[in-house]
Amino acid sequence: MYYLSIDARGELAFEENFSDYGGVSSHIVEVLTEQASNAYKDFLRKKKISYIIAGKEQINYEAMLDKFYNLFGIKRMMVGGGGTLNWSFVQNGLVDEVSVILSPIANGDPGGHRFFVAKEPYTQIKETAFQLETVETLEHGTLWIRYSVKK
Repeated sequence: MYYLSIDARGELAFEENFSDYGGVSSHIVEVLTEQASNAYKDFLRKKKISYIIAGKEQINYEAMLDKFYNLFGIKRMMVGGGGTLNWSFVQNGLVDEVSVILSPIANGDPGGHRFFVAKEPYTQIKETAFQLETVETLEHGTLWIRYSVKK
């Protein structure tokens, strides 16, 4: 298992070369652009954190996926990022399915996290349609909703 971290400029300071999530330990692979400094890449090598370069100033998603496949054998991935990262994958045509867990709780926070966020220069506001595939009722009134991306 791999934990793929999009870090275009090379700014994250991981303490370990793995991430534990849900009881699963995954090796960290940093996705950098040519903007990342040699000092940062040296930091990653010292921590034994793998990295790839995919793009000059912005992430080139096709190059990134090609390297994931050819260097690490990754054929399928889950994107669990913030709204900007999630939207960038949708806008680049790299999403087959969107999976949403809807829990019956809210706090009304106006600065709360959003599932999709357009942010220049990385993404633009552009309507994208989804097709409902399944809705599953889980415990405590929670719903698991799965959509495919309409092509």
